[in-house]
Amino acid sequence: MNKLKIIGLMGFTFAALAACGPELTPEAMELEQASDPLQAPRPPSDDSGGGGGGISLPAPQPAPAPAPSAELTRYYGYLSQAGFYNSSQLGMVKEEVLCDVYVSQGAGTFNRGVTKTCTWQQTEPGWVLQSVSVEVPENKKGRGSYAYNTMAADGQFFMHIQETGDKWKAAIDLAAKAADVEVKQKLELDYQQHMERMVSLSANKNTVHLEVTANGGAFAKSAIRVILRGKKIRVE
Repeated sequence: MNKLKIIGLMGFTFAALAACGPELTPEAMELEQASDPLQAPRPPSDDSGGGGGGISLPAPQPAPAPAPSAELTRYYGYLSQAGFYNSSQLGMVKEEVLCDVYVSQGAGTFNRGVTKTCTWQQTEPGWVLQSVSVEVPENKKGRGSYAYNTMAADGQFFMHIQETGDKWKAAIDLAAKAADVEVKQKLELDYQQHMERMVSLSANKNTVHLEVTANGGAFAKSAIRVILRGKKIRVE
């Protein structure tokens, strides 16, 4: 009787295994998927076998700055021969911080406040102060104040207008002697514009003075920061 039970159990086990079908290895599963026309292809693996994140592409490099044209090179060449230093900077505008002042005064003070000053002077040869702008990133409780002005400290900034004009005319003559018609025309046009610019800026001052005051109250602290920025232009 026991033998019959064992035989019956073995038969049931074989039937169950047959119903489940053969166990497929990963390689067999891939072959089966590849042979099935209705099965979508598997995406390529990113695993390179070395534990990395696949193929790494080099970072794109910035494009090199374009070289100056031959005409522009000749243009600055004539100006340099005529006596201009760093002729490619003529007419260039740059901005810089002239003054950056922070002042504070605590509460419970009843005096005239705390004042700080800043003075900036244009001393770079060939450049002139074109304009000044003010920025107040902080003025706590609105109790701070400031004032600035431009002046001609140590003498008015002097432009060599006649000398600059003579040099520019010499550059035009050099282009004419070289029969460089295009560059000659550009030099003539820029000469007019540059001389007008110099005349309009000739009255500009060379020095900026800033005064900033913080006034603390009986129950309020005062803090103020003032930044002056200036634009300079190369004229000589």
